[in-house]
Amino acid sequence: MMLPLLLLGACDRLPDLGSLFGNEAPPAPVAPPPKDAAAQIEDARALLRSGKNKEALAAAEAVVGASPEQDAAWELVEMAAVRAGAAAEMVDRLSADQAIGGRVDRHQALRGTLAVEANRLGDALNSAKALEATAPGDAAVIAAMAVAKGAPATGISPAAAALVAARDPSMPIDPQVTGLPGWRAALYRAEIELSRGDRAAALADAKAAESGGALARARAAAIAARAAAVDDVWGIAEPAARKAGEDGDPTAAADILDAARPGLARAWKARDLTALAGELRGKATEAGNTAAAARIAAVEADAALRAGAPIKARDAAKIAAADTSLTVRASWSLALASAALGDPLGVETAAAQLAEPRAGAAKALAKAMRGQGGTFPSEGLTGDEASLQALLAAGWLADPAPACAAVSTASPDDPDLVLWARLAGGRSPDAVEPVTPAL
Repeated sequence: MMLPLLLLGACDRLPDLGSLFGNEAPPAPVAPPPKDAAAQIEDARALLRSGKNKEALAAAEAVVGASPEQDAAWELVEMAAVRAGAAAEMVDRLSADQAIGGRVDRHQALRGTLAVEANRLGDALNSAKALEATAPGDAAVIAAMAVAKGAPATGISPAAAALVAARDPSMPIDPQVTGLPGWRAALYRAEIELSRGDRAAALADAKAAESGGALARARAAAIAARAAAVDDVWGIAEPAARKAGEDGDPTAAADILDAARPGLARAWKARDLTALAGELRGKATEAGNTAAAARIAAVEADAALRAGAPIKARDAAKIAAADTSLTVRASWSLALASAALGDPLGVETAAAQLAEPRAGAAKALAKAMRGQGGTFPSEGLTGDEASLQALLAAGWLADPAPACAAVSTASPDDPDLVLWARLAGGRSPDAVEPVTPAL
């Protein structure tokens, strides 16, 4: 059919025939604007949070290469490389003498720290040497960590030698150690101070290290949770664990909660810890980070045992045990939870995954539950482990008093366990002398 000439003359141009029949071609897609460095860092952080550690590492590396002034990107490279088990690969990719963006301090601190992680001690010492003039604190810490793993101490800086010597509690701390700058040095000092029982100094150095960024904050919180008075532990651990998850590292959140667990149990906060761990585990699971979820579940199981919630403990321990790196730890929790639930077969099944002395302790517990009596050797167990074994066995023994009496010796600073022992031994709660937990 031909269009009328009048219509043709009235049009500047003929319309596209496809448009007349509703088949107009879609407009060409418009490419989104490129993301800035801050947005790319958040993308890398989201990948790390979801357990996609290698992808997070690649994303953070790209930001460091394009925007080396972004300190948060350097932090994420270190965090992701460790979580991905790629420390050695990163050491190979980071030049030994050409710093990215001219940032020698950041470059060599990253390379040296990852070299220690990968047991590449020669590379670690080379990075430490490169840092001595401009970042003496980082240099000393990297060298000291390398020596602690077996590197020769010859040729390290005097400050590094002072750090190595400070690890010996019989030696006085050299003034060089207290004067070392940087957050890595502050954290290393805090660990030394805590090992010497100087909690106030450890707390002060942990606080000073927080200025180093997300990586420093999480590590500082784990130290502070061990150093603080028990009544202060929750106020340190709860916000720090949440922040670590927000910063992209829920496994670091688990580390903080694990460090806080003994203090929280002594402060009667095991129930709160169980709830928080369950919440953070749920978030890690929702994000797809099964490794972090399992790590948090291990903490949750231990906390639930102390909170008197054996079903929660059992369920969390089963989640943790599915991760082969946590099977042994979780199996001990599972044995104790099974005992609390009156399941000797469950105790024996869990014992099969344990090594001595825990395997023997779990088997002795199962025998007591089956009415076969027996002894409860505690050699090689921590005080809390021996106490929990004795308390769970006590209910199955004709005379629970000896087992309960052992708790006061094994765990004198744990008021919950001492009270449990008094009750299980047949004494009224009113007869329990006040227990002041140790700081």
